[in-house]
Amino acid sequence: MKFLGKFLPVAALVAQTVFVAHAEFDISAFAPEGGLALGANYWGSKSATRMWQDWDPDSLAKDLDVLKAHGFTYLRVFPRWDVFQPIWEAHTPNQQTYETYLTQDELPRPETPAGYAGVDERMMERFEAFCDLCAKRDMKLIVCLMTGQMTFRIFTPQALERRDLYTDPVALKWERRLLDYFVTRMRHHRAIAAWESGNETCCLGPIASPDAVEAWLALIHGTIRLADPTRPVIGPNTINITDGAWRIDRIAPLSDVLTVHPYNMWTKAFLDDGNGIRNAFFAPSCNVALEQIGGKPAFVEEHGIRRAECTSKANTALYARGLCWNLWSSGCRGLGWWCAFDQDNQMIPPYDWKEPYLELGAFKSDRTPYPVAKTLGSFMSFLDGLPFRKLPAAKTDCVIIVRDGEMVNSTYVLARQAGLQPRFADPTKKLPDASVYFLPNAKGRAFLTLRRWEELKARVREGGATLAISWNDTFLSDHEAVFGAEIESRTPGKPVFRPITAEVLEKDGEGRPYLMRNRYGKGVVYLLARPLALAANARVGGFDSNSWRYYAKVCPKKLMVEDGVRDVTVSEHPFGETRVGVILVNNSTTPYAAKPTVAEGWRVVSAHTDDPVAAEWKDGALRLAGNAGILLMLEKSAK
Repeated sequence: MKFLGKFLPVAALVAQTVFVAHAEFDISAFAPEGGLALGANYWGSKSATRMWQDWDPDSLAKDLDVLKAHGFTYLRVFPRWDVFQPIWEAHTPNQQTYETYLTQDELPRPETPAGYAGVDERMMERFEAFCDLCAKRDMKLIVCLMTGQMTFRIFTPQALERRDLYTDPVALKWERRLLDYFVTRMRHHRAIAAWESGNETCCLGPIASPDAVEAWLALIHGTIRLADPTRPVIGPNTINITDGAWRIDRIAPLSDVLTVHPYNMWTKAFLDDGNGIRNAFFAPSCNVALEQIGGKPAFVEEHGIRRAECTSKANTALYARGLCWNLWSSGCRGLGWWCAFDQDNQMIPPYDWKEPYLELGAFKSDRTPYPVAKTLGSFMSFLDGLPFRKLPAAKTDCVIIVRDGEMVNSTYVLARQAGLQPRFADPTKKLPDASVYFLPNAKGRAFLTLRRWEELKARVREGGATLAISWNDTFLSDHEAVFGAEIESRTPGKPVFRPITAEVLEKDGEGRPYLMRNRYGKGVVYLLARPLALAANARVGGFDSNSWRYYAKVCPKKLMVEDGVRDVTVSEHPFGETRVGVILVNNSTTPYAAKPTVAEGWRVVSAHTDDPVAAEWKDGALRLAGNAGILLMLEKSAK
């Protein structure tokens, strides 16, 4: 028994790690289910990334007051890694490490728990004082523990510079010590709602593979959980599905919450007007796909607009209004605006470099609110004033099998234009049950293994499902039986199909079969001769056409409120058998005014909006200004 006793503590730790990794946390403190919380990525308005060194609690308190007054309920905060763990190495001539000191004053680290972890206790005292300021205002915190990357600058301790922060044993030692000390030291504080490894820790350097990501993240998240098993651990931002090292399937199992940082201006969304439907659905589509594929709660942790190069201050506010409606209706739990304050008053790196954009704040650096701050706050007040706080999820209509974020964004827009609520699936994983499957941009084998392709065929052949494939040099096996057609010839992007058993529904301008339908067992297969969603995503105005009608043809749906307009989208949220909330959002700058068709046997009993000037329901007529939304409550008419 004495021999076994030596190992019981280790066994207990392992058991605790396994238990915590599979625990379900209440994250409603900063991300309510069925609601939408408003947060900000926060650096002090006065000192930005030097807020911990240039400590000014009075200035910070004023920041918090203005944020609270505009509806912000949580902050994502950044203890700078090099400031909180200021360790310096002393080397011999042959670069052998002889000793690691605390700060460059070359004095030994104190013989305390903080000294062992290489942590500056003064900074911890300041962080705790900041937490106290937040607690007094009932503001919750997401703490990014190792903020080693921020706005294109690396902030790692001197002792870890030029080391591989994901695999080097010296780096891993100090990372583990920092996390263990920081979390243990601060886990008592009620202002802290969640922990995170750091800010965009996928940007701390190159990493070899998804296996390296999994190994590193297991150490980091495991250390945090052992120090505090009571709070959720947020995973690094990602929307990678089949490509890249930082993939959803490696991050999600090790995380309690998932996040995206969807910046429109660095994607093809930037091809179109910022207040159009492509941009309106960019962030919501990323979040929807991440949550559905990852299987964990997700929220938009960072999002902002580079106003000077794409839109006015007024249009930024209108964009934010439509964004809030779309995030709320799609089930997103939170929106973290990047960032709280402009950083145009800074001359320190990275702000003095050529890369960073300094005017991304909801407020000016002098705390004057921009219109977007008022719009965001107004939407939160609207949610708080509703007779319910939780919005039931909309029922999904189809599964879209996607391999990357580009297909997520484009297919989501087309599906929503067709009135559909999609569920996204990873082609490398077991597919969810559905009556309709879309396989867009089926390049090659579309990342489907033979096992997964056989599974999908069986869903159609034996289960009676519908499958819609967009061809792109596709070479899935048994295609003649499945598609009911064969390729006679092709030139780049222009295949010529010969129907065998398929029915030709549409032809292109040169008379070649463009859309075909084939009976396959108990189900139906549609074959589209072009990668429609890929093409729409690649061109300016790609979603201003009738491309969405393909999705409506494959998966027709009768909406409870039919508006008949492509960019005024509808989502339905059942509150039971006799009561449904219907949200309509105008995802364009063109005002909408008409009398939508309400489903027979139902009646609109109330209408709710964040902006009565921009949205109104009166005597069966609906008016929506650009980027405006409204919630109509429908009840079943008595027989």
